[in-house]
Amino acid sequence: MMTSSGPLTDEQMNEARSAMDTSLLNGLISVIAMLKGQGLLNDGHVRVIHEQMAKPLELPNRANNPGVQLAQSYLDQMFAGLLPPRK
Repeated sequence: MMTSSGPLTDEQMNEARSAMDTSLLNGLISVIAMLKGQGLLNDGHVRVIHEQMAKPLELPNRANNPGVQLAQSYLDQMFAGLLPPRK
């Protein structure tokens, strides 16, 4: 990818992807929290969203990747703030 100052390095691209992923996830969690706060989503809805977002991270070809495990942990922590503990 080119910028006005020349091509981006692999490290710059990886940092940009990571920043964008974090930005998108934070935005999505914020929207979910707002909708839940307004009564438009319930705990069941939020759990389904979490499960759907986690599915690609749990695929056999990815589940043993330490980076994917870290991403799964981060996702779980973010959703834990939106849901009461399971009984």
